[in-house]
Amino acid sequence: METYSKHTPITHSSANRIGTVAYYALISRLVIWAIAAVSHALIQDYDSALELVLPIETTSQQLFKSIFGVFLRWDAFYFVHIAEKGYVFEQAHAFFPLVPALTRLVANTVLAPLSSVLDYKQQLVLAGVIVANVFFVIAAVQLYRLTKEVFGREQFAFLAAMLYVLTPSGIFMSAIYTESTFSALSFTGMLFATRKQYLLAAIAWSISCTARSNGILYAGFIIYDLIVRMDLSKPLSHKLFTLVKAGLLCLITWIGFFAVQFYGYSLYCTDSSNIDARPWCNVNIPLIYTFVQDFYWNVGFLRYYEVKQIPNFLMAAPMIILSVSGILYYVLFDTHRAFTLGRFSTPATSDKVTPPFMSLAAFPHIVLWGVLLLSNITTIHIQIITRAFSCLPPVYWFAAHQFEGEQALGAGWTKTVTTFFVMYGLIGIILFANFFPPAIIKPASLPRIIPSSSLSPLRSSLIQQQKLTARFITSAAKMTSPVVIPRAERVAHFEQDVWSIFTPLALECQAVNLGQGFMNFPPPDFVVEAAREALTRNDCNQYSHPKGRPRLRNALAKSYSPLFNRTLDPETEVVVTAGANEGIFSIFAGYLDRGSEVILMEPFFDQYISNITMNGGVPVYCPIRPTGDSSKDMPASEWKIDIKELESKITPRSKIIVLNTPHNPIGKVFSREELEEIGTLAIKHNLLIISDEVYDRLYFDPMKHQRIATLDGLWERTITVGSGGKTFGTTGWRIGWLIGPKTLVEPALAAHTRIVFCVNSPLQEAVAVGFEQADERGFFGSQIKAYEHKREKLLNVFRELGLPCTIPEGSYFILVNTDKIQVPEDYKFPDLLWKRPKDFRTCYWLTKEIGVCAIPPTEFYSKPNQALAENFARFAFCKTDETLDAAAERLLKLKAYIK
Repeated sequence: METYSKHTPITHSSANRIGTVAYYALISRLVIWAIAAVSHALIQDYDSALELVLPIETTSQQLFKSIFGVFLRWDAFYFVHIAEKGYVFEQAHAFFPLVPALTRLVANTVLAPLSSVLDYKQQLVLAGVIVANVFFVIAAVQLYRLTKEVFGREQFAFLAAMLYVLTPSGIFMSAIYTESTFSALSFTGMLFATRKQYLLAAIAWSISCTARSNGILYAGFIIYDLIVRMDLSKPLSHKLFTLVKAGLLCLITWIGFFAVQFYGYSLYCTDSSNIDARPWCNVNIPLIYTFVQDFYWNVGFLRYYEVKQIPNFLMAAPMIILSVSGILYYVLFDTHRAFTLGRFSTPATSDKVTPPFMSLAAFPHIVLWGVLLLSNITTIHIQIITRAFSCLPPVYWFAAHQFEGEQALGAGWTKTVTTFFVMYGLIGIILFANFFPPAIIKPASLPRIIPSSSLSPLRSSLIQQQKLTARFITSAAKMTSPVVIPRAERVAHFEQDVWSIFTPLALECQAVNLGQGFMNFPPPDFVVEAAREALTRNDCNQYSHPKGRPRLRNALAKSYSPLFNRTLDPETEVVVTAGANEGIFSIFAGYLDRGSEVILMEPFFDQYISNITMNGGVPVYCPIRPTGDSSKDMPASEWKIDIKELESKITPRSKIIVLNTPHNPIGKVFSREELEEIGTLAIKHNLLIISDEVYDRLYFDPMKHQRIATLDGLWERTITVGSGGKTFGTTGWRIGWLIGPKTLVEPALAAHTRIVFCVNSPLQEAVAVGFEQADERGFFGSQIKAYEHKREKLLNVFRELGLPCTIPEGSYFILVNTDKIQVPEDYKFPDLLWKRPKDFRTCYWLTKEIGVCAIPPTEFYSKPNQALAENFARFAFCKTDETLDAAAERLLKLKAYIK
């Protein structure tokens, strides 16, 4: 029977060979870095996600990124983030802690003196690169020593080490990945096991389990040596002792893996009130790694066998062929030995000289190779097989065997192996350096998160990090064929909205953004101070009642009672919502059945449509038309709704009519007579009125805002919608409200409770203070005067240009007639704009070439009526005077383009 070779001492020749191996390992790292850097410089990144981690705002940052950025790809993002922040989101537990821990250690110690020239993120990246490359050199040396120990052949050991230096996974060995660290620890443990130093081997492998999960398989070496190859002639007591010894050594080997799993369990599963939110906590063996691999990374039996993965199978094919060939070659050399687990050899081979690769000493390594091959081709992402097998000595032993003149598979294999190692490594460098497609994941899968208020601070930080997580997931997912799950019918028809086109365009062109209706000046000081004070009070940082905080409901009732000519009951007639939009959505959710019709007056707030359709309703449109001469300035009151046309839109399925006054984008304040006509129709056809009055505090002399709910017989069928964002310039606070009779408000409250449950507490408190103090401070009156000034400032610009405007009577938008603007006929627009009305192209040109962003108002029309608005553009004047002056200076450039 063959035996393992005895411990081989390090001779002078061996020491020289070790030095040579280390030298070439280091040189190979420099060569790989150079190739990667050149490739990265010549080829544009597939994805710019790297700039999230390594900004390039300064020259030094650009230099650092060009030197070290090539090593920060794919999984490396996670390792650096874990090194910096720890485990702050669940899916990061797919990445084990050893590399991040070593990275942080090196950054905080060895690189600490560089803190004056490198920021901490740069220190971590540099530390990660150092760790990876140092451990690669160690791994190369340890593979040489292991091979020499196993086979007693110095030349063979040197050849195997040199092939490791040329590993086809070379770039992963240099990047901030686990490959080199895991290899060094794996080879070290195998070296100890070969010397029968099993305790040291188990410790090394246990540490390796904190780098990669497959370190747990190394217990197989202990089982094979101590149990499978046990001397059966020994006494029973010796056999029992050996079994206990093997069991304890296996436990030591697994300690690292289970420590990592216990840490994950302690983060998410120890709070009994939250355990149901994470299903994996309740299984018999709650391993976070198993759950994360399944739920986030789509790892599972045969899941990867899809037609779209054929390219990845082709990428993995060379390593699969090499592995299958090596394993079969070993098995067929002595099948008797293979099927008796190495305990017996056939007589035909027991006496002849056995090539190193074919020796019994390689048997457990070949078994490990086979187990990992089976696992990778059935369960794991197939394209990682090449780098996963970079930590397996038999890969290099079989390759070295082909170079020793014993090519039982044919001389051509030598060239094939060499070509594979060199070319695959080179291609891998280029693909990796330019961030080409990685393994597929489940981009649509988000953590099953429980309410953050019931989480510990650490688990609350998990939720706060979801945006970063999503960015990593998206940047990886979009580089390969995405998982396609049919979307719900209620959202499948949505087109790209106007905001996703023009807001990024304005940023890209550094245009003055007069498109979106947000204020670029701060809210009033007394409201901001109230918010700041509320944040210091515990009762303001907990759940509020779904109806809203009592203080805000009382303040709203007190402020609005005189305006509604009735005493409002804050308990039953006022509901606070997450912005006016969520309030409107809640009304639709509370009243619409599938097929229910909602009458809208065009132009309309674009969110109305999705709010209606997502609740099963059908929007029906009736346009407000300009009745004056639109070739010159006209008041917004000259935009009229034809009441007969409006009534013609009503059918037995009609349930709701939506009114917006003051109107966006026209700026029209509906008169009492118009409201009475609309109210008459609502009574006649038994319609609910949603009166969207978010601009109710922004109307200009001589107009007065009239509320439809104050008219005879209409309080009983009207829900009025308000907005703290428009009232106090706090659009990001998302505080809105509904006012109406109890019987009408209750269905909306029921829906609201299921949609958001409640609205954020501290900002409700701040808006309450705003209403309590607004009158005594004269805030609403001074705000109207300020907006009148801004309106006139912008109107004067268009008057100087000779562009007719609709003079707004309320809100903060101006509709400008752009018919006189001559956009160059040969101007090149993006293809998507040719599918949209003319005003999209006009506003695009204004943003791109004039430097002022406006919004095309056809976005607020149904397609049949878009022609009514294609010669207009909407400009917002809720901006600082400085912003409006800058816009005015740019807009004057239009003189050259006005006919």
